[in-house]
Amino acid sequence: MDLNRNSSFHWGGPGASTNPCDETYRGPSPASESETARIESFVATLFPDQRGPNDTDPAPDDATGVFISLHSYANLVLWPWGDTYTPAPNAAQLEMLGRRMASFNGYTPQQASELYPTSGATDDWAYGELGVAAYTFEMGADGDGFYPSCSRYDALIQPTVAALLYAAKVARTPYLTSFGPHAQNVAATPDAVLIGDPVTVQATLDDSDSKNTGQTIVAAEVYLGTPPWDGGIPIPMSASDGAFDETAEAVQAQIPTVGMTRGRHLVYVRGRDANGFWGPVSAAFVTLLDSSTLTGTVVVSGTTTPLSGVKITADSGALHYEAQTDPSGRYALTLYAGTYTVTASLLGYTSSTAVVSTTIGQTTVQDFALERLPWGTLSLKVAELGTARPLTATIALEALGLTWVAAPTLTLELPTGAYTVTATAEGYWPRAYPLTITAGAWVTRTFRLQPRPALLVVDDDAGANYETYLLPALDTLGIPYATWTVATQSSPAVSVLAPYAGVFWFTGDDAVNSLTRAEQNTLLSYLNGGGRLFVTGQNIGMDIKNDYGAFFRDVLHATFIQDNAGVTETVGLAFYSGLTAALAGGSGADNQTSPDVIAPHDAAATPVFTYTTGAAGLAVDDGVRQLIYLAFGLEGVADSAQRATILRQGLAWLGLSQPPARLELTVTPQPPRVWLGIPVTYTLTLLNDSLLPMTDGVLTLTLPSSATVLAHTPPATSVTPGQVIWRDLALGSEATQTFTWTVVLPMDAGVGPFASHIAASWPGLTTPAELEMTAEVLLPYALEVSPSVSYQAGPAGATVSHRLTLTNTGALSATVMASASPGAWPIQIIPTQTRIPAGGVTPVTVNVTIPEGGALSWATSHVITVTVAVAEAPTVRAQAVLFTSVMRRVYLPLVLRAP
Repeated sequence: MDLNRNSSFHWGGPGASTNPCDETYRGPSPASESETARIESFVATLFPDQRGPNDTDPAPDDATGVFISLHSYANLVLWPWGDTYTPAPNAAQLEMLGRRMASFNGYTPQQASELYPTSGATDDWAYGELGVAAYTFEMGADGDGFYPSCSRYDALIQPTVAALLYAAKVARTPYLTSFGPHAQNVAATPDAVLIGDPVTVQATLDDSDSKNTGQTIVAAEVYLGTPPWDGGIPIPMSASDGAFDETAEAVQAQIPTVGMTRGRHLVYVRGRDANGFWGPVSAAFVTLLDSSTLTGTVVVSGTTTPLSGVKITADSGALHYEAQTDPSGRYALTLYAGTYTVTASLLGYTSSTAVVSTTIGQTTVQDFALERLPWGTLSLKVAELGTARPLTATIALEALGLTWVAAPTLTLELPTGAYTVTATAEGYWPRAYPLTITAGAWVTRTFRLQPRPALLVVDDDAGANYETYLLPALDTLGIPYATWTVATQSSPAVSVLAPYAGVFWFTGDDAVNSLTRAEQNTLLSYLNGGGRLFVTGQNIGMDIKNDYGAFFRDVLHATFIQDNAGVTETVGLAFYSGLTAALAGGSGADNQTSPDVIAPHDAAATPVFTYTTGAAGLAVDDGVRQLIYLAFGLEGVADSAQRATILRQGLAWLGLSQPPARLELTVTPQPPRVWLGIPVTYTLTLLNDSLLPMTDGVLTLTLPSSATVLAHTPPATSVTPGQVIWRDLALGSEATQTFTWTVVLPMDAGVGPFASHIAASWPGLTTPAELEMTAEVLLPYALEVSPSVSYQAGPAGATVSHRLTLTNTGALSATVMASASPGAWPIQIIPTQTRIPAGGVTPVTVNVTIPEGGALSWATSHVITVTVAVAEAPTVRAQAVLFTSVMRRVYLPLVLRAP
């Protein structure tokens, strides 16, 4: 018995057998089987009769219900009629919904009779008797047959689930709703909000189906809580790209939640097309929560100074909220009413915690006062390793989860303790540095970031491990690289190659899939995008010379000559001139059994290696693409140093040279003044700011020839008048070495400028590091006396005083002695000896006693020279000339005349 031939509508027609032994036996009478009768009875309780009695009577447009019968097999979506090729009265509506559902499961939509005529079918009964949109899904392919294995059930059902869900969405009015766009990917963000906070709803609308591109979408709307058929209030949605002008649109809207009740609500989204049809709704859940407010102010403990940027957390165990204080120290949290542990925390301050209970609709105030912790200062800058180019980077304190931006400098006040600080910048490897902050200390750090590699090495040697001969050469050159292994990762896509400026691709011995057609296409796209290629392999030409697409001819610009060069040596040309490489023995792979012989196909290719039998390698520059193709395997070169040279010079021609190398010189101290006869010690720190280790380095110090080098550490290689040289220096990447030297200028060298020059270099350095130092040369001891001339006068028998000022203008403290030239008058110097610090001032008094009587005349004046000298350097002296004169008494007679 075939139950799908036993329904009571149009029973006994075509496609139904009267033979009880046939698979399509229709039964003795309409709905003769209890299963058929029960299904018809049950479905009739679900849907009213919505169609007239005649076969040509259509169901109304607003008819409700969808009926689907699941069958096997043929991957079809079928609709009435099944017993005739005449379309059903609602054929256009049935076809539209059928096509919509088929667009989800990928089945073919068609009228049932197109498969073969059937009568008494279940879907014909549901539509014919009730007007319900009725369908049969024929699930499974030919291989599944009518009786698929149990193991196939899930695979057969899953593609149909989305179609069944769509049918459920349109079931209310399938003949109308299926013509409108389908709403998909509905999302409410956030999916749980406090009442009063808005919710953002996003969705995509699609008006296409399995056979056409649909109509332009012209409108969208969202309903919160109540769907449109129950009187919900629509909220218009907008097209995310700004205009409704496509058959597929992303839409969005922000919906208010003011006045809503707490709990879980649905948001319903639907769209309308240019023909005026609203599509089915799709929905998402959003949970609305009751709200309360927590606010307060955070200040420095013991003050009223507000603290900005304080992190405020409120945690109930189930809920967690965060906020930050503003410049006035205030914060505010809208949260679910309840009891919370509230914490205020700020880097450099002690955290403070309080347990706070909030009430629905009420504002609770919780203030905090934070105490400052002992702190120090971190001053950092970020630069590119090898160039010192300033970088903008994100600085993170990993343990605290805090980040800042250094552009390129940053100064932070941090509480005392040990930290790991990480610097990250786009295009560079991150660097982490440990450091310790102590109270009151100022810590300075330079974060040197290494650029991410510009070279990708593609290991395509079919698992032969030839990378062991090639990668050490790149390591020796210090060229950063990333690797891709075809044997374990499959062939790289263009998206894998694109981030790299250059690709080094080696194929080893592979003679079958050296460069597959897919790999050729990938490399062509990469080269057309500006990438550079260095490819090497002894069988590439033999393998791909005739491949479709002419990669060998048009991209490598090569012509294949023969499979085996028959030699074990190749000679370099052009930028490899002077290089002769053995291809057998030594430290190479010793695998070059059949290196290809090639020739340039056109002028874009230049031979760079040759055998006696023809070209062995080409450099190609066709104005668009630049590459090097070696027709031998570089791994087979016998000498490891030559392998490195071939890579270095080839990559340099491609614009992928060794990473920049730089030396940095820092000298402390650099005094602005030096003094004759006084030794000065300098300390130089030499930094290798490079990925490459420094070898055979030379440091040269050039001084005035009059300078004497008293000491030098480490011992210099050579010391000659005016020059100190350290040779054979070695310094690892980012390592430092300290040099010290002590010099002195003789006392007779004279004052003036003192210049010295420092230069550091090594073979890997393009430009030597240089540093000029200048200082003013002064005498170590120097005196000034003022005034240099003094005039004093007094009467005979009186003592007069000349008051002088001595200034030590030298670099050292000095013992100063004062003396006077011989004279006839008694003199006294106070003091005759004194100790004056550098820059110090001391008064000196010279008392001169004027004799009485004798031969003193009106014009008598006594002259003495006072000399002050430095005891430690007697030649350093100053003088003052003192003039002492006699003041005469004149007696005049007084004559009085009587009146």
